[in-house]
Amino acid sequence: MPRMTTAAAASCLILVVFFVGCKQNQPPATPTPSGPSSGNVHDTLSFVFSSIDPENQEVEYMVAWGDTSAVEWSAPYPSGQQVTRSHVYADSGVYHVKVRARDTEQAESGWSDSLSVTIVPEPGGPPLAPYLVADTDSAVTVLWSPPQTQSQCVYQVYFRGVKDSAYTLLSTTVSTLSRHMPQGATGWYKVAAKFGNTVYESPTVLSTVPIRTVVTALAELNSDPSLSGYGWDRESGAGSVFAMTDSANCSCVDFYVSDLQTGVGDPLDVVSPSKVDSFDAGAVGLVPQAAWRLTGFSNPLLDPQSPLPEYQPPPNANYFIYTRVSSQPCYIACLTAGDTLKHYALIQVDSVDVPSGRIWIQSWYQSVPGLRLIQH
Repeated sequence: MPRMTTAAAASCLILVVFFVGCKQNQPPATPTPSGPSSGNVHDTLSFVFSSIDPENQEVEYMVAWGDTSAVEWSAPYPSGQQVTRSHVYADSGVYHVKVRARDTEQAESGWSDSLSVTIVPEPGGPPLAPYLVADTDSAVTVLWSPPQTQSQCVYQVYFRGVKDSAYTLLSTTVSTLSRHMPQGATGWYKVAAKFGNTVYESPTVLSTVPIRTVVTALAELNSDPSLSGYGWDRESGAGSVFAMTDSANCSCVDFYVSDLQTGVGDPLDVVSPSKVDSFDAGAVGLVPQAAWRLTGFSNPLLDPQSPLPEYQPPPNANYFIYTRVSSQPCYIACLTAGDTLKHYALIQVDSVDVPSGRIWIQSWYQSVPGLRLIQH
């Protein structure tokens, strides 16, 4: 065989070095994502993947979540390091998650096989049909029904007093009721159900704030019987003026104004209509006999914002069939004693004009039966 010349040998060596030095960069391995196959709307779901680069270069990842989220390259990670990425789906449906990798020289792997994730509507909803009752005559119980779901939740009850600017959290409970001793305050209540990190608030706002009826003129019975009766609507809590000469009004009138004599004199009283035909001389022949309402009145009060007096039965009765208007303003508590569901109210006599037999009043009606809180 002919011997290789020195020049030929050198050429071969250069050729080998050239091909070795120009070996092509290989892309990182295609990642395989792993993670949950299902979840709820608004859940935070975590997925894990990794890729090894043949040249041990750092690796970036691109995750396609299957929704409208942006698809971008991540920061670089060491080759082979396990990476965790989290995602939140805003809507229910089936989504296909896939991942690809690239090294620092921009060599990219193919897309991974898709990982299917089924997202279902988030469990839960707001508490249903909230309402409140008087727990005692100066405290309340807020009650509700659970949302139509089998998932576990906790409930949050909030209160904003009539003098407050914002709601505060009263209680967190798994029960469907919450008791509150408001220390004389009236206000508004809201209830919410919390499922995980998601809170569903009921749109119903409950209130213990008494219903105000603005200044209204009333007349002494013998001055103008068409303007002497006054009563509150049991649904709306609004006060209205009624004629005492019409027996059709007997189910509407809670009190009337009289001096308990014939003619117009001084002083004036607020009087229970139930006693009109047996107690008031000025009513004879004027007010028809009928099933007029039975109402009780306290003695004049010093503080119109404090809870109204707690009813005491005879022999220590503190609500009476009539109360004299002793000063202006004059504050008188009223109890609808004849009702099956008894209500408290506050009568505020602003002024009196004896010659004309007129008084001007405002009123506040507590729409929660049996509750004597009247702060306004």
